[in-house]
Amino acid sequence: MSRKKPNVYWFIVVIALGFCAYGASNWWQVEVPSGKVLEASIEANYQVDMARMRAQQRDGKLNLSDDWEQKHKQAIRAELLAESQQEKDMARSWFFVGLALLVFSLGRIIAQPLFGNNENNR
Repeated sequence: MSRKKPNVYWFIVVIALGFCAYGASNWWQVEVPSGKVLEASIEANYQVDMARMRAQQRDGKLNLSDDWEQKHKQAIRAELLAESQQEKDMARSWFFVGLALLVFSLGRIIAQPLFGNNENNR
């Protein structure tokens, strides 16, 4: 009696489904900040930056223009939005890696009986 070996591609299907589920879950949960939440984050980061800059000055005074303040807040906004977009992109990549593994492994599972020359069909 010959014992049949388990098909390794079924294990890859399970792993691929896990990647897809993990990526989809994270992709769904990552929120792009907007409105009051974004403005509060910008102001908090701006205040932290100002405190750091004051700590570096001997007299603790900063002579900054309104134009510089607006540019700095825009840079903080861009950084916060880019960070959330990066998290979304990472989650999306997990999902698509899982999807690619799923397509590959299901293709191999379907092709094995059709083309026949492998260890699992003996």
